[in-house]
Amino acid sequence: EIRSQMDTSRLAQLPRFENIKHSGECLARFSLKSMVIKKWRSAFWIAYGLQEIYFFRSKTDFEEWVSNPYLSKEQRNSLVKMKIDFVRDLDEPFVEGYQVSMMSMKHYKKEGEIYHYKLEKWDKLGPTVSVAIGGKNSIEIKNLRTIMKEMIEAALLSQMQIRSISEDNGISPFDPNGPTRGPIYDLGASVHSNASYHSYDRPSEQHRKNQSQQN
Repeated sequence: EIRSQMDTSRLAQLPRFENIKHSGECLARFSLKSMVIKKWRSAFWIAYGLQEIYFFRSKTDFEEWVSNPYLSKEQRNSLVKMKIDFVRDLDEPFVEGYQVSMMSMKHYKKEGEIYHYKLEKWDKLGPTVSVAIGGKNSIEIKNLRTIMKEMIEAALLSQMQIRSISEDNGISPFDPNGPTRGPIYDLGASVHSNASYHSYDRPSEQHRKNQSQQN
């Protein structure tokens, strides 16, 4: 009865389960400070649709984000540590694209052997590190790298298609009235084709009941 009286206009729409293509755990460095002091933090990631990667501080935060219907837009967004949209991020001023570095291995005194690489955003001045990704299981983080590489390649192809359409019609690709970067053009079959990783399973009915009781 209390929920029926809530202002539902402030509630954010639930993410679509069918858009969650892959998921997994990794170590990550999101901030400049964590990269300087070389501190790894646990994270949970998902591949959402054909062009987005979401990072969460934990799987618990992800479960809340994906299944709690009573969160406002601000509350739902606060659960996301980082979101990368390999297509729409290209609309940012001077952004030219993303690049994933080669994977390497380093031995740490506390953590032991960590396989790691970086996701870099390129602009007119050069690359900046968006996130450093690591993990003890080389296969798991290699699969995430493969997914991101394929998303990057698909985004660049989409950008080339937009420029081609613009040039054919005598329109600048930067014209706000020209073609926009919507969903990736006809690339569904290529994205994730080389990544052998598990898809995320929908939360159980019991989990959803527990979430409802907690709220």
